[in-house]
Amino acid sequence: ITKDLLKQQMVFSMDDAVKNAPGLQTMWEATGRGGDGGAYYNSRGFILQGQLRNGVAGNITSRIDAADIESIEVIKGPSATLFGSALTSYGGLINRITKKPYDKFGGEISYSTGNYSFNRVAADINTPLDSAKTVVFWMNTAYNYEGSFRANGFDIGHVIAPSLSVTV
Repeated sequence: ITKDLLKQQMVFSMDDAVKNAPGLQTMWEATGRGGDGGAYYNSRGFILQGQLRNGVAGNITSRIDAADIESIEVIKGPSATLFGSALTSYGGLINRITKKPYDKFGGEISYSTGNYSFNRVAADINTPLDSAKTVVFWMNTAYNYEGSFRANGFDIGHVIAPSLSVTV
């Protein structure tokens, strides 16, 4: 699932993004429990979670905001067990690839609004910190507020994801 598709569809969470992967169904949403609170998916009759981040173990305890996600890799079937049986299942795996710093100044600021007082402000800023462009800094941040049709329902989310790259 590429960054262009995520941008075109205005995807704000990983749960929305994986709807683009055929054959992957959401079993239940994130619960917020420590250790196993992330969303569970069904692929080819097996349960799996998006427990990989850049190919490394990354446990999930809540809904994942897509602010710092570059792309999502979904491998279906038993070939996913080649990446480690503790993190995958015979149904496949989900790997979140995060955004990486690059050697030019740039960025993006966005604002989205919608029903039930939905408001989202996101900013990506990338800048080299020295003239040789060997030290590069990327700051990725987002604030999300969503009301609800229920009297006391709402959802607030914050993301702050800095990244520093040093070329030796």
